[in-house]
Amino acid sequence: MAVSNIFKCNICGYKVVTSGHHESYRDGHGNRRPYGHPSPTSFEALVYGIKGFSARKYCFNCDQVKDIIVSELEKPAEYWNDFQNIPCKTFDPACEECNGNLYSELTGLICPRCNEGIFESELTGFS
Repeated sequence: MAVSNIFKCNICGYKVVTSGHHESYRDGHGNRRPYGHPSPTSFEALVYGIKGFSARKYCFNCDQVKDIIVSELEKPAEYWNDFQNIPCKTFDPACEECNGNLYSELTGLICPRCNEGIFESELTGFS
């Protein structure tokens, strides 16, 4: 289950949405695809199984939300609760474009649009 966060600047109203962790699988061509939660959203996802987790994090330098891989399992899991018993590789990636830090929590950070306001948490939800 992924947590979605909406952050809003208290001065200019600029909004940023971050979320994660999202289950993913690798299709027959090796491309990362959304798996779905709590069950697969397609027959293809069911066949390939959960291969890892992704998140949507914010890069202040690029002023963009990036969809990144945060972990990949050594082998696919058949069900969402099976992944706990499979070794995985975790990543703490930087932005691929600028090598800057990526953030999922923005509360209290200065807004890059107006450079005056700070981000406040407007809403947190589950998907």
